[in-house]
Amino acid sequence: MNQKRNTPQPILTSLWFILSGLLVYLVLEIVIHWPSVNRFDRGFLVSLDPLRVGWMIPLMRHVTQFGSANFLLPLIFAISLFFLIKKRFIAALVLPLMFFLESWLNDFLKNQVMRDRPDLTHLVHATGYSFPSGHAMNAATTFGLIILLLLPHLHKKWMKRLCLATGILTILLIGFSRPFLRVHFLTDILAGYAVSAVLIGFSMIVLYLAD
Repeated sequence: MNQKRNTPQPILTSLWFILSGLLVYLVLEIVIHWPSVNRFDRGFLVSLDPLRVGWMIPLMRHVTQFGSANFLLPLIFAISLFFLIKKRFIAALVLPLMFFLESWLNDFLKNQVMRDRPDLTHLVHATGYSFPSGHAMNAATTFGLIILLLLPHLHKKWMKRLCLATGILTILLIGFSRPFLRVHFLTDILAGYAVSAVLIGFSMIVLYLAD
């Protein structure tokens, strides 16, 4: 009698990331053309006005830089070097390859959707189209993969929890900084996170098969 082989849990988790991310992105790409969603997006930006006090604006300008290529590329180089030293060559390659794939994919999707940025006064320099957010994709893909790669090498529970909490908080703060600075709508941020979930899902499959 043939034994039924169950799909490994890491593969199931990866597929959940991929399918959920695709579904959320596709729904968002449709609904951003609805007047009600546009009103919600604009209303969310306006609702942040009470938070835009003197010290918060420069703080958010600093926070948003953590999602830029100027900050992330040296970090990616350092993490990749760490895994090269440990002779984990697939792990060393996944992070930079996914970053460059994500950057290309962001430009591609923006030029397909062609959504204009908010017509409010921008509080930081930004060019190009708005959907999906490049900073949100940068942050979620890079810090998400860093969490995924580093957790197996942290042996103490408090270190794992600190890594997880720091990574998630950084992703959320960078995402929040973009509508705060009036250069993205909330749905742009959510779409960026959704695409990143797809890329992280594929990365999880690659890392699992490489072990």
